Parts: sequence; C-alpha cells; structure tokens
Amino acid sequence: MENLIGEIERNVNIVLKDSNLSGSVFIAQEGEIFFNGSQGMANYELSVANSSKTKYQIGSITKLFTATAIMQLVENQQLDLDSTVDRYIADYPNGNQIKITHLLSHTSGVANLTELPDFLEWVKNYSPVSETIKRFKHQPVDFPAGQGYKYSNSGYILLSYILELITGQAYEEYLIENIFTPLDMKNSGFDKQEKIIECRASGYNIKGP
Repeated sequence: MENLIGEIERNVNIVLKDSNLSGSVFIAQEGEIFFNGSQGMANYELSVANSSKTKYQIGSITKLFTATAIMQLVENQQLDLDSTVDRYIADYPNGNQIKITHLLSHTSGVANLTELPDFLEWVKNYSPVSETIKRFKHQPVDFPAGQGYKYSNSGYILLSYILELITGQAYEEYLIENIFTPLDMKNSGFDKQEKIIECRASGYNIKGP
C-alpha cells in the first residue's frame, strides 16, 4: 500500500506542476487517503495559498446535485421523468414537448443562456430563478426536444425551478435538508457574495502571456 500511495503522490504532483492547476486534489478509498494536496492561490491579492480547507466555487458541477435531487423526487414518486415542462410551467413555449429526461440529458434544445450576448453583464447581479428563465424562454430552440444534443445550462435552471415548485422549498433549502445534512457535508453550501464564508477562494480570469 505504501508503494501505491507513493506512486499516486508522484504522478499527481507531476500533473499539478505541469498543468498550471490552481486547486486541490483529494484521493481516498474506503477511508484510506492516497493523496491530499493543493496548488496555486486562493487569493492573489492577499497571498493566500490554496489548502485542504479552501472552499471553491464549483460552477457546473452543481448540476450533479440538481440531477440527484430530481432523481430523489422520482424515487419518492413526486415526479415522473416523462412529465413535460408545461405541467409545472404552464406558459413555457413548447413545454408540452420538453420532458424532464430531456432537461437532464441536454437533449431539450432549450437555448443556453450563457451563450446569450448580454449574459456577462446581467449575471453580475442576483436574479431570481423565475426572472432568469424569462431571459431564455422565448429564445429560438436549437432543435426540437429529443432530436439532438447540446449542453444547456438553461435546462438545469428549469430543473431547479421545477424542484422548487414541487417541494415548496428553495433549491438551497432542499439540498441542505436532503443531501448535505444526511451526508454530513458540513463544508458544502451556497456561495453568496453577501455572506462571509471562511476560507472561500476568490475567482479569477487569468489570461496567459
């Protein structure tokens, strides 16, 4: 086992050094920690290095939690994967053709809001999910539901809103109660700029030379 751990450490350190990664890597199996290391800065202005305690913004990895929450509703018979969007959002364009399974699998054809021209401007400010949906709901679809594949953040925003409508809970509240707390995920939560979050990494858009 010591040889395996040493080999993992050597290989991961090579990747960390060569990839210019800024983040943390943790590898464990059945309680045995193989690697726990960090590289880069959590905050360049204050010269704070990343560590195993650093909290990162995970962006689209949030979709894993959204999908898990949706499948919990399916297990509890609160939702059917073949249900269509119009069952929950009555006025959604073509909502009678877009199924929950289409949203989950990026086969809905719903326009991806992150590709809209004004996205980088309005995303700087908080927008309730219902208002966010209005920004893309009337955009032309990329293809009829179920007849193509294209990654869509919009589809998962619709899923989070449907989750809220079904449960009567805010998305954040549902995840805390049904995923984070049961799994004892004490260092996972929602990143809000108005909250002081200990060990939060700052986000950067660093361009190469």
